Parts: sequence; structure tokens; C-alpha cells
Amino acid sequence: MKAKLTNLLVLGLLPLFLFSCKKDVSDNEKLLSTASLKGKTAAAIQTPQTNFTLGIGGELYYRKEYSAIPVIDQVSLIKGLGLDFYRINLPVSANGSLSSPAPLQELLKAASERKLQILPTLYLRGLDYTLTETASYEKGKALGSGFATRYGEYFTYYELGYEQENALIILNTAGTKESDYDAAKFKILAQFLKGVNEGIKAKDMTSKTIINAGWLHYTYLKMLENAGVTFDIIGYHWFSKYEKDAMEQFGIPNIADKLSSLFTKPIWFTAVNRTGGSYSEKEADQQEWLVNFINTCRNKPSVKAVFVEGLVDNAEAATPEHRFKGIARWQTDDSSWTLKSFARYFYKQAPFILGINGHPLNQIAYIQTPISRQIGILKSMGMTYYRVDIGTDGVGNIREQKKFDELISVSNSSNIQILPTLFLVGLNYLENEDVNYDRGLALGQGFASKYGKYFDYYELGNEYDLKLKPSSADGRYSANYDHAKFKKLAAFMRGLIKGIKKHDITGKTIINGCGWNYGYFELLKQADLDMDIIGHHLYSKSVNQNTNYVNIVKTLAGIFENKKPVFVTELNQENGDYVGSVESQDIIVNDFIDKLKQVPEVKAVLIYELLDQPELIHPKEREKHMGVIKWNLLYSSWSLKPVANTFVHRAAL
Repeated sequence: MKAKLTNLLVLGLLPLFLFSCKKDVSDNEKLLSTASLKGKTAAAIQTPQTNFTLGIGGELYYRKEYSAIPVIDQVSLIKGLGLDFYRINLPVSANGSLSSPAPLQELLKAASERKLQILPTLYLRGLDYTLTETASYEKGKALGSGFATRYGEYFTYYELGYEQENALIILNTAGTKESDYDAAKFKILAQFLKGVNEGIKAKDMTSKTIINAGWLHYTYLKMLENAGVTFDIIGYHWFSKYEKDAMEQFGIPNIADKLSSLFTKPIWFTAVNRTGGSYSEKEADQQEWLVNFINTCRNKPSVKAVFVEGLVDNAEAATPEHRFKGIARWQTDDSSWTLKSFARYFYKQAPFILGINGHPLNQIAYIQTPISRQIGILKSMGMTYYRVDIGTDGVGNIREQKKFDELISVSNSSNIQILPTLFLVGLNYLENEDVNYDRGLALGQGFASKYGKYFDYYELGNEYDLKLKPSSADGRYSANYDHAKFKKLAAFMRGLIKGIKKHDITGKTIINGCGWNYGYFELLKQADLDMDIIGHHLYSKSVNQNTNYVNIVKTLAGIFENKKPVFVTELNQENGDYVGSVESQDIIVNDFIDKLKQVPEVKAVLIYELLDQPELIHPKEREKHMGVIKWNLLYSSWSLKPVANTFVHRAAL
């Protein structure tokens, strides 16, 4: 299957296809399917400001530092930061093959699993300025056709060459005029590029090609257009040192504006950075320049993408300005690394996650409802995450393996991510801390090694704050929790996190709590539990109650010195519509979400839950009515509650 993410039609039609396979399709299902299609159409025609691509470059084939980080970890890191693309320089041969295809194949597999797009930059092997124009064209066509034949199914975009114009510029000229270029060489290069483009298009007619230039060499790109070289996107490389010279020497205050005035094609900045990156302890300067440049580009309708160069520092580069361009730096030589301050900017730009809870593996209402139908409902409401409780044995083997495989298959095809909530299998308050640590470690290692490729986040247990204090005790104070039990729990959690990180170093871990239970998170801080995200569960009985919930999440985030992000992984009216009405449920949930979206610390909200569960009995009986979907005829005919209807219409706008 193609790994392209541009099949909007296929994705938009998926819920309709899933529902139409059923013999007893209800009017509600038809409504959901239609709304889903409308939502996809709207997504396809968004304004440029909201359809902006962020990516990063890497050197899978050219730098040994990249071989020190497993490919799956590179992909997970990039995806976890909320980026869309990984740009890779490829040493293709003259016939479009790779002498060592294994790294690319591994990358493509990992990228497909994590839904990350790859932008290949093809080095122009076979280009020879002693050839005739006709021979140069044929050489280029062989390269393009050969590469697209072998790998075209995996790509939507191709970047052709890397600043090829530099070989044409006459000594001591700026490249801003046609006369600055060697005319004879230009003709040979133009024919080669024409051949590469036509070779790719012959094998992959829907592909988009990019030709790039750097500094003020935009004239070269205009010359290619005038010479009849067809390509789809203007690629450009820009670094901070260029800005002052461009203004002082040529009166150009903004390169994006200059390019927009010259070309009607979309513009992708495929390599940008502060000159020298963070050289000489200048991480703050690197961050400031990159943030300003990206934000400026976001406001230019013609600029559609920016790629930072590159992923990790290159300790072996010949000059300092090329050693520190990464957004990750090495702590020890090629063995451990950490993100620089700029990486946090990417995370802040990641889309706000909206999702919902469900129990497709282990509870009756869900088992009786096809997984394809559950995922279709999520899609229709514009949800991107499905929080699912997953039962395992003590070494991380999933108990409901067949249902899990189906869930992963259907969710992947629909671009829905799964957020697993793990039962803490093996936790025992009668055992000592060492035993509990070892059990947590075994669970984390086993689960992440087998299933980590499917997940970006892991939620560790569920509401253990409530298990460690009397129900009447005030959760704001750490003294009200059972400290002996907490130490056993903390040891288990510590082992679990270490086990997960051993096999998925970029996976982010979540520990959750409820309401005003600040004291539980104070204990987590004191125990130095290194989870990545605070999970929070928020419920309300009426519109006017819990009006200070924004302050709750801000307080939780502030407990930790580095202000951890907050995922509200459960949210609803108290007991759904069991006590309150379906109308008040709609008002409360949407009010919560709209306000929480304005809180910088909150990165995700997941409603609890998808389906009503009429089979629940005491003490879970009050949770029968938590769903956004209610049953008209048990497990066969259903209808939308107002809150679900609201989200369907939101997604359709």
C-alpha cells in the first residue's frame, strides 16, 4: 500500500464504506458518513495559513551520528514533535538505484507505521558537463524513471539535487543575474533536470517535484522555468547569515517576499537554520532565529513548508558552523543525546489532540459493536485519538491479541491513533519495592518491545490516586495518602517507565489523577518519577460547578519544575446523562473543551466515553450513561446524543 498521506478521498470515504457493509444501516450512520465526507472536503481547501508543513532534515546515509540512533527512534522523535516530514539526502546511482537500499527500506517501514512522510532529496549522479544536451536529458530521465519505479509508491514529493546552481556560478559574481552563470553548463544541467522530472512523472504521474537553490540564486530557478524545465515547487535554502548581507548589499529585507514576487509556484524552504546552529552555547539564539523565521513564513500565503536542517548535531563536520545545526545534541559521543530548547517549539505547534475513550477489547457493548463502526464514529466527530484500556500478562503480552490486531489495522487505515492505558499487572502492595520495580520493568520492556511501534504515548494505570486515600480525605494534601502503598506503586511505575523507554526512547508516558488531588502529584514529584505528561480526569455535575478547572490544570502543571504538559484523558458530565440531561452534557463537555484549548499547558482532551454501557452493574451502574452514543435497540440500533451531534457538525464545517 502506498505510504502517501494525500489520499483525502479514500480517507474521507472510509466511514461510509465501513457503514455501508452493514445490512441494518441506520439514518444516524448515514448522517455520520456524510458529515465525515464534508469534513474531509473542508480540510482539503483550508487557507494557506492553516495548511502549513513543518519538517526536518537528516543524513541517514552521510553521517555516522545517524547510525547511532535507531531509525525507528528517529521517526518516533520526529512524529512525537508533531512534524509532518523527514527530508533525507539519497545517494542514488545513475539508474536510480541505491547501492545500499537497507537503510531506506527500514526508514520507509518505520515511517509507514508512524504515518510520517519522507521527502527524498536525490543527488544527481550521472550528471556530466561534457555530455551533449540530448545525452544529458537521457541520463536524467534514466535516474528519475529508475528511482520512481523502485520507490515511487512511497513518496508524494521529490527534491531534485542540492544547490546544483553553485557549480554554474562564475567566480566573484552573486548569482542574481543570468550573466552570472556559465551558459554552456546551464544548458546541460537544465536538460538533466528536465529528464529527471519527466522520468519521475512517467512512473508516478501524481508526484510533485521540487528544485532548490540557496543564497540569492533565485535567478537560476527563473532561468530553469524559461528553459522549459517543468517542476512543481520552488525549493529554497536559507540561513541567518544571509539576511544582513541580502539587505545591505541588495536591498532585500525578506527572502520570502522576494521569491513570492518572482514565482507563482508554492515555496518550500527545505533547509533553514541559524548559521552555526547552537555553536558556542547559542541554543537560545538558534531558537530565536528559527522561531522568528518559521512564524514569518506562516504568514506568507505562498510559503507552504519549512524544513529545519537537521535532526542531530554532526560532531565530525569540518567547520564549527556545520557541527551544531541539529535540534538534538550529544551528551556523550554518539551514545546519548538530548533535545535542545528549540525542539519545544515544535511540540507547542503540534495540533491539539481531541479524542475519546472506549473499551473495544474487553467490555460487552464494545465487543458487540464492530471496531470498524467505532472508528468510523470517531472519524465523523473529527477525533484523532482513541484511548483504550489494554490487558496484558506480567510480561506485556496482550490478552485480546486478535481484537487488538483488528483495532490497529482499522485505526491505521483511518489515521486514528491509539492511546493505550495499561493495567498495572503484577503490582502487589504486600511485596517490597524491589520486587515491584522488577515487575514494572518486565511489563514495560515486554509491552514496548512487542507493541511500541504502534504508539506515541502510554498511560500507566488508571486513577491510582483514588486507591491510595480514603474517599472522604482531601486530595490536595500529600499527608492524606497511604505513603507505604505509594512507595510500592512508585517503584512499580519507575520500573514500568524504564522498561518502556528501553525499547521506545521517544515514547511519552502519562500518569493520571483526578480533580483536586494535587497531593498525589506532589508525591510523584518527591519520588522523582520521570513521567512525561500529567494525565487529568475532569468531571462536572452542572454547568456552574468546577468553574475553576482551568486553574486546576495550571496548578498541576506547575507542581513540576519544568511544567509538564497536561493531557485531560477523561472528561464528561458526572455520570454522563444518568444524573444530568443530555443537553447539559453537551453544554458542559463543549465548554470544558473550548476553555481548555486556551490553556497552553493542555495538549489533549479525550471524552469519556464513546458508547453507553447498559450491561454495567453495581458499583459501575452509574456509568451506564457515559457515552456520547445511546442505544435505541440494544447493540444494534443507536442514535447520537447532542454532544456527539455537536462534534459531527464541528467536523463537517
